[in-house]
Amino acid sequence: MNEKVIFNVLAKDVENAKELVQVAGDRVLIGVMVKHFPSAKEAIEQVALYKNNDIPVSVGLGAGDPAMWKMVADVSAKTVP
Repeated sequence: MNEKVIFNVLAKDVENAKELVQVAGDRVLIGVMVKHFPSAKEAIEQVALYKNNDIPVSVGLGAGDPAMWKMVADVSAKTVP
């Protein structure tokens, strides 16, 4: 098999995310946890910032909080991470 492992990690900011991508290449996704944002709009802006800097993004609940499911769906629908 020729499968590869992709790591989903958190970054403290865009510069840190760029460093992670530089080191790990296509083997990393930078996670954006929606629970850390007061609104979907702000989470969407963060995902867009990462994507505009060629940073591969995933969108998650944050702290495993199932109450965040709709915000994850809304952010993902707008940003297609």
